[in-house]
Amino acid sequence: MYFRTEGKLYQPDLLLAMWYPGNDLLDVLPNHIMTAGPTGGVHCFAPYFEVCNGQFDSDPWWAAPGLTSTWQRCTQARRWLTSGLNTIYTHSRLYQRLTALFLKVYEKETFSTNLYAPWLDVDRQDARLNEAYQLTAGIYGQLAAEASAAGAKTVVAIAPINRSVDVEVNPASRAAMIAAEPILAQADSYLPHRVLSDLMAAKGVSVFDLQPILVNYLKGGGEGVYWPNQAIHWNVKGNELVGEALAHWLIEQKLVPTK
Repeated sequence: MYFRTEGKLYQPDLLLAMWYPGNDLLDVLPNHIMTAGPTGGVHCFAPYFEVCNGQFDSDPWWAAPGLTSTWQRCTQARRWLTSGLNTIYTHSRLYQRLTALFLKVYEKETFSTNLYAPWLDVDRQDARLNEAYQLTAGIYGQLAAEASAAGAKTVVAIAPINRSVDVEVNPASRAAMIAAEPILAQADSYLPHRVLSDLMAAKGVSVFDLQPILVNYLKGGGEGVYWPNQAIHWNVKGNELVGEALAHWLIEQKLVPTK
């Protein structure tokens, strides 16, 4: 949506999307609350996309608090209804105050919302998780198609979860994780990366996984790459390492000029 309204105006040659599986995978699902105000305040719902009858719908949908997810998908009449209710929601204080009650009709957390679910679902059995992957592939595939029509190439870089890096580098961290949740002995922190890479390959989109870069650097004795008090964000060294790795990869892929 941003590319359609802003990005394409810059006439880019290359789009570089950063995918963070910690939340980017599940945030594409319907009724995702981006922000939540104090009790009775305004909740900001993210627009979302749908897969209807097996086909990705490239037009965005808007959340209508109070309607179940089934009632917010896949027909033009429902699109008009939810869009209209969303408009009313943004202007109605009463509607906003009732949101806390309406949210109870939404689906409760499932296996897919667990941080480690994408590390464990090797056979892709979880329907909610599969929906998230399908939507992710549809969104990036649509972006790549629209960028290509505008003369730009699209690539995706995977920014790994700090925990997935840590358990690959530190045996003690892996042991503690398994001790807390024994099923995680079967976990593969690279699994969501491989699933995304396969989905993007089917769309003709190249993927660069940054996890091996960070893991190899840290295993070689490198200094920490995440801020200690904000462990999900790279520190100065982390940004430097990632920036250099991305630059070299883009040059190798002949995606940026070298002179």
